Amino acid sequence: DPDAVSVSGGRLSLEVREGDMLGGQASAQNVLLKDAPAEGNWTATTKFDASELDEEGQQAGLMLWHSEAPNTFAKIVFIDKGTFEQFEYYTTVNGSPGVLQTQQVTNPPGDVYLRARSNGAGTIFAEWSYDGNEWNRIGAPITSLGTDLKVGLKVSDDVDSDNAARFDYFRVDC
Repeated sequence: DPDAVSVSGGRLSLEVREGDMLGGQASAQNVLLKDAPAEGNWTATTKFDASELDEEGQQAGLMLWHSEAPNTFAKIVFIDKGTFEQFEYYTTVNGSPGVLQTQQVTNPPGDVYLRARSNGAGTIFAEWSYDGNEWNRIGAPITSLGTDLKVGLKVSDDVDSDNAARFDYFRVDC
């Protein structure tokens, strides 16, 4: 949604828009993707201010995209669950919801970091951090997506909102 994207103070702001990426649903409107490296190890990392994601279901983070129809992708996100927040990843393979892995957190700071580390052979580790130095793994490795991927950012919920995630950066290192 072009009206929900802006840049201010050096940060990319993506407002929450209705939709999600889960199972047969691929309706999230604020998803920005680029090709992941075709060979070798790579790491996709983002830092963003999640302080406005304060309504149940609001989420922001990384997307790993393989295909649509049937949907095969994973989202690695920070999400407000109503009474708590958590980092999670959720896979969808051939249109069917797959693995959900979570790590509940308390008192998250405004800025959070997410990364996806690929071994280049189809295994991806989802990780989160509060400082960009100490990383915590979110569950078991993701192994169901293959290697021909796009990677990028996602912000969504069940309803539109003026709340936004403000991204300092998104980068892919090889």
